[in-house]
Amino acid sequence: MRYSLFLALVFISFSIHGQKIATFPYFEDFENGQGGWSSGGSANSWAFGNPNKPVINSASSGTRAWVTGGLGAGDYNPNENSAVRSPEFDFTNMQQPVVQLRVWWNAEFSWDGACWQASTNNGSSWITIGSTNSPGNWYTDNTINGNPGGQQQGWSGRTLSGDGSNGWVTAEHGMNALIGESSVIFRVAFGSDGSVQDDGFAFDDVLIFDRKANDIGILRIASPVQDCGFGGTYDVELDLRNFGFQQAGSFSLAYQINNEPPVIEAFPNTINSDQNFSYLFNQQAVLNQNTDYRISAWVVWPLDEENSNDSILNQGLKNVMPFGPTTFEGFYGNIISDVLPGWNEGNGNNPNQGKSDWTESDTAQTQFYGFSTAKINIRGSGINDWLMTPSFVVPQPSRMFYSVAVTGHGDALPSTMGSNDFMKVRVSTDCGSSWIDEKTFDASSNLGNGLSEQILILDNYVNQEIIVGFQANSGAASPENYDFHVALQEARFVYPNDVGISDFNVGGGAPVMQAGTGDIIKYTIKNYGSNSVGNIPVMAWIGNSNYQHIQYNPINQNNEVEITAGGYWAYSNGPSQVPVKIFTMLSNDTLNQNDTLYASIQVLGITGNLQGIEERGAIIYPNPNSGNFQLDFGKDVFFQNLEIYDINGSSVFEHELVKDINGLSIDLRNLNLHSGLYLLRLTGNGTSKTLELVIE
Repeated sequence: MRYSLFLALVFISFSIHGQKIATFPYFEDFENGQGGWSSGGSANSWAFGNPNKPVINSASSGTRAWVTGGLGAGDYNPNENSAVRSPEFDFTNMQQPVVQLRVWWNAEFSWDGACWQASTNNGSSWITIGSTNSPGNWYTDNTINGNPGGQQQGWSGRTLSGDGSNGWVTAEHGMNALIGESSVIFRVAFGSDGSVQDDGFAFDDVLIFDRKANDIGILRIASPVQDCGFGGTYDVELDLRNFGFQQAGSFSLAYQINNEPPVIEAFPNTINSDQNFSYLFNQQAVLNQNTDYRISAWVVWPLDEENSNDSILNQGLKNVMPFGPTTFEGFYGNIISDVLPGWNEGNGNNPNQGKSDWTESDTAQTQFYGFSTAKINIRGSGINDWLMTPSFVVPQPSRMFYSVAVTGHGDALPSTMGSNDFMKVRVSTDCGSSWIDEKTFDASSNLGNGLSEQILILDNYVNQEIIVGFQANSGAASPENYDFHVALQEARFVYPNDVGISDFNVGGGAPVMQAGTGDIIKYTIKNYGSNSVGNIPVMAWIGNSNYQHIQYNPINQNNEVEITAGGYWAYSNGPSQVPVKIFTMLSNDTLNQNDTLYASIQVLGITGNLQGIEERGAIIYPNPNSGNFQLDFGKDVFFQNLEIYDINGSSVFEHELVKDINGLSIDLRNLNLHSGLYLLRLTGNGTSKTLELVIE
């Protein structure tokens, strides 16, 4: 009791600005400021801004979040009992309020941690929302000695001990205790004991919404999963959830293979609120042809009030090229197929499927590359582990683009392969029974810590179904200890006309320069297509400067030409990261994915502000709108992708920002979207930004 009273007194000094918030869904990503949230308490270490700590090193979206221990390398304080408090909400008309927020915890397990609390009497007393091990990534411990918010439940644990969140996760919980309350205040409370501190706790992207009464959604198609050489009949099974707050029954489920007649079956039971469940169809799927199978599944229920999660459409059962980049995020201590369906691991000379030593890159390595690679730690002897792609059909002459690198174990520093170690790239045309060697990397390959692009030519496998395997072997005796990395960019056809930007440098070396001086800026055009191509227009945006160049002389297939971008370039202020965007503008280019290169120049020296770069970021106008609006980028021109989500996290629109410089017009009216709040997220170049979009 003394903890609750103490914290209540602490927050008397907090000020609440503005009117009660009574319009939902409510979303706050903190990109436009603190939004009425403020911190206080005993030994308060909360900070607002862009985290750059040893573990908690980013905001969930954009560049602003709340985090303990300051924004830099500092830890939270010993004996801390603090909190970040929200503005006031009116839940008078809420039926089933739900909170969803992005959280990252890295605090000593069972001693330090954080929780989500609510007050209906302006902070005189607080209730803790949820309990330990509730669904939705809710609390991890109920014996936190540091007593966050005067009690012992909350998020606790550290990556170092294997029980931290190891990155941003989405936490969600219902708040039925607050239904009908006219005055609600929330806080994220943090507590620590007197010893052993760490980064602590961070939160971002707070979403509060009213859950529907009737809402059945499909989580995934559990079966059939991608298989090599389909033949025969297969069970069809769906994993689903009752997202509604009422018991659900009298609905049907359906699936369809390609354009065959759909199979519709009545679900025989009732499902309670917040329950996951599975359904195995009585009618199996017949998959006995050598063709590309796709499956769709959906819920048939007239009472369903939320349609965004009702269906999974056109999910491929067998890959046919082309396919795009693969991220290995989440492949950490898991079987690869749990993260990337269709992928497999194995060990031995002719691999038996099962767990291997391949895993996701460590935090420092992911930061260095800007995304997660697949990596394996080569140490000692006896390692003979495989990572294998899904099977896919090669319908015409094609290429698979991948990259490899060698770093120290757990870091991004350069290292070397052992004298008898190797990593082979191999291809199987008989579902893994035998393998063909295509490429071997060993000590003589002299791989660095930067990703080196490689090309696997697939022309010999046209009209065949293949698997690509990456086999890592540590040799008979290897005293070294290093990590081998693989990044899979894409597999695609060889097109007649296809040029792109493959490299960028300053003065022939790393993209680093001294403020007040200058150097030669160069980039490399590569011809990925089968035709010899000339007259290639190229645009380079470097900071506040832009250059246009035309490569008149033809470039043959698989050849490269290094180009000087506008000659000598200088920047007067530093330190700073100057963004770079270079792209080709060949009118008959068949493929745009490789047309654009994003990079940055590290400018050292004099402290100063960026000159001539517009400080205003991306904006939507008009907003609210009917679904037809303009997106102006401002200084955010260097994002690579755009995606729009509804409040349930379902994607409704995607667009690749290949050559959109000043902005673009977007028209969603043909999608017949419901009125309300949507989230427009810009991602790429190692960061992201979220804007609120309101459709009337």
